[in-house]
Amino acid sequence: MDDFAVVKTYHTRVEAEIGKTKLASCKIPSFIHADDAGGMRPPLKGVELVVNKNDYTEAKSVLAK
Repeated sequence: MDDFAVVKTYHTRVEAEIGKTKLASCKIPSFIHADDAGGMRPPLKGVELVVNKNDYTEAKSVLAK
């Protein structure tokens, strides 16, 4: 996991999916990491949107818009 960085932490999976879609529209690959039992329980530490470290700055900029 050394090549990846959490670009933003959300309260819900739906919010994270919206962020993931924004990144995908800019061709920035990402994935969602959540300790939520596969969506069966609320996440304990939030829902993390993760990108490659090389894409971090651009992803942060896209999500800030």
